[in-house]
Amino acid sequence: MTAATSITDVSLIDGIGPKITKLLAKAGITSLQHIASLTPAKLAKLDAELELKGRTAREEWIAQAQELIAGKTPRAKVDQAKAAKKN
Repeated sequence: MTAATSITDVSLIDGIGPKITKLLAKAGITSLQHIASLTPAKLAKLDAELELKGRTAREEWIAQAQELIAGKTPRAKVDQAKAAKKN
């Protein structure tokens, strides 16, 4: 995974697909750093606003974003393949 990918591609978080990526962008969340820097309370508020029914906590978005920024591979196999192609 390249540094640019680890900073910008929120869809590498397991559970974030194209639809949620668009919703996040409309809410001003456009990078992994944005997600990693959210407090659990702010993420819960965002979850409620986007009507995600608790998936941000259940899927550990903050932890996943922090892992990806640290250079770990994505959790989902599909995203692992996507990250490998970008290298």
